Amino acid sequence: MHCASCVATVEKALARVPGVESASVNLASGSAHVTMKSGSFAPDPVALAAAVEKAGYRAVFRRERREAQEESEARDLARRTAVSLPLAAAVMILSMGDGAGLPRSLSPEVRNWLLFALSLPVQFYGGWPFLRGAYAAARRLAADMNTLVAVGTLSAFGAAVAAVLGWKGFNKGPHTHAASFETAAMIIAFVLLGRWLESRAKERASEAVRRILDLSPKTARVERPGGQTEEIPLDAVEAGTILAIRPGERIPVDGLVVSERSSVDESMMTGESRPVPKGPGDAVLGGTVNLSGALRVRSTAGAATSAAARIASLVEAAQGAKPPLARLADRVAAVFVPAVIALALLAAFVWGFLARGPEGPAPLSIFIAVLIIACPCALGLATPTAVLVGTGLAARRGILVRSGDALEAAGRVDTVLFDKTGTLTEGRFRLVQERPAEDRAADRVLALAASCERFSGHPIGQALTEAARARGLPEIPCDHFEANAGRGVEGQVDGAHVRVGTLEWLAASGTATASAEETARAWAAKGLSVAGVSRDGELLGLMGLGDALRPGARQAVAMLTRMGLSVRLASGDSARTAQDVALQAGIPPEAVHAPILPGGKAALVEKLRREAHRVAFVGDGVNDAPALAAADVGIAMGSGADIAIESAGLTLLRPDPGLAAEVIAISRATRATIRQNLFWAFFYNAAAIPIAAGVLHPFLRSGGVVGPILGWEGLADPMLASLAMATSSVSVVANSLRLARRRI
Repeated sequence: MHCASCVATVEKALARVPGVESASVNLASGSAHVTMKSGSFAPDPVALAAAVEKAGYRAVFRRERREAQEESEARDLARRTAVSLPLAAAVMILSMGDGAGLPRSLSPEVRNWLLFALSLPVQFYGGWPFLRGAYAAARRLAADMNTLVAVGTLSAFGAAVAAVLGWKGFNKGPHTHAASFETAAMIIAFVLLGRWLESRAKERASEAVRRILDLSPKTARVERPGGQTEEIPLDAVEAGTILAIRPGERIPVDGLVVSERSSVDESMMTGESRPVPKGPGDAVLGGTVNLSGALRVRSTAGAATSAAARIASLVEAAQGAKPPLARLADRVAAVFVPAVIALALLAAFVWGFLARGPEGPAPLSIFIAVLIIACPCALGLATPTAVLVGTGLAARRGILVRSGDALEAAGRVDTVLFDKTGTLTEGRFRLVQERPAEDRAADRVLALAASCERFSGHPIGQALTEAARARGLPEIPCDHFEANAGRGVEGQVDGAHVRVGTLEWLAASGTATASAEETARAWAAKGLSVAGVSRDGELLGLMGLGDALRPGARQAVAMLTRMGLSVRLASGDSARTAQDVALQAGIPPEAVHAPILPGGKAALVEKLRREAHRVAFVGDGVNDAPALAAADVGIAMGSGADIAIESAGLTLLRPDPGLAAEVIAISRATRATIRQNLFWAFFYNAAAIPIAAGVLHPFLRSGGVVGPILGWEGLADPMLASLAMATSSVSVVANSLRLARRRI
């Protein structure tokens, strides 16, 4: 930036990006700050970069600040959890008294003050995030799980402190209370642990974006006048730069081939399993791999707008636009907390003004007792214990649960959208069709082809070599090997000149191919790559190579259909290829979406969600990452790309699509267990809160008939409150453990 007019130009360009309200450019640092319109999510980096470059400047994005903030929050939660868990455990053990093997010489007074000292940091250091969250909710005149934790733990802690101090406003007549610090400490420790695990899930989401950006190399080799090449940082590449790309290297940015020929592996970007021949005028994508020949490419975009950057942008947008799942406990707390506080105030008012007497309970004691009995101990355990057991059940089936929210959400999906390559199919080339000439043996033709392809790094060559090795065919020495990028290979095998490659190349070399062209067209229509084999100019036969359906794929689709789910297929391959795979898998033709690019898959997921469908997307490649992030549930194949795994909440550790059906069944069982747990949690609260409010006291007090017989005056002292909460918690845990024995 050199002048005010330049700044104004860039600011106007940024302000025209959809969702942006205003933009300000710092002349000294060359940085821009963007303010989004109300209701808009994080700015689209690709759209911002395009606006800046259209204004004549280069855009470089720095994510370090946001990532550093997320890492700082995760570290803060980790520290609070590390402090709170051992202290809460110590409080629990110390509260057991002699039953925990503690010295009998430890007086109750000393023990109470020791409990206070251990609980204080848990309550106000470990519990600070909940106190802060409850305050923020109160300012909005709302309540959530933070409010429930804060109100319950502060009440329990305050009552225990009052008991230690012997506060007379809390104790009245014979109704005294003992110090009970363990309830508040354990609740804070367990809920903190859950928050920390959630922060780890957020870190994984950011890691997915970093991995996508790492697809592009950090530097690019540019061609200077005179034929010299120079390696420069990727951020310095501008549109129109000539790049020199060697075999085996990743293409740095999007561009057009200027000269030379090669084959490019675009599977990680487009889902296309076959290597794509590239020649002058063909487009190439940043992040794809140049396989066989050197290429000269003219860049059409900078690093900020390359294919990898666009995919990263789609993942970020999906993660930002999809709000976290609203937990049932939060929704319940929004009603439960105000109701409990109102009941506590009403009970205190009744005992303080309408039923005053020297033998009656203190109003403050009643108020605190109601809040303690409503502590979210069982409520806080209802979801995490069920998810924990469900996670273990899934792990035994070969399913890694990376997010508890994902496991909960999987049981609600009604649509499962499969990627094709590497998900329903194996994602690698195999020899699936052979047609030798009439007087030729198939094994002999394959042996010659594999011997010639042995030195080739091309996927077709590798597939032919593996097929020959699987049949136990002999390796014949190959001399004078030569690879022709985008065409095929040739060499001297067993004293003859053998060529393996496209029919067009064989025909141009003098081989008669007319008799094989109809078969080649039919195979190509089914999505197969066709390779011809010739010896000394004579066509020996055809090889058809393709991506085979995974074992169990058809059974997986049938299982999902029986569960009442709609199954769809999305693929970057041609429509004919995708339809052929869908037919084999049992997916109806109208449920096939092809050809479709990475952005299209994510857009399809969003379209289905706008139509009120709950979508699970199953994929394995880089091109699937945006859709995995956008779906209600992302399910990644463990054999796929790390980026896909990082973007998904669930990972199938075995390459078996049937596991997708199993994890949905496990999720449904987990959700049923959560609902049962919540019932038990609220059942005990509903039964115990009226007792804590003193409803039974008028009938059971010492002057009555039943009270002396039962030996109980109908008031919930801390021991009774602890027993009720313990019973509730044990019921929840026991019910969750039943899930481990559930037959799926």
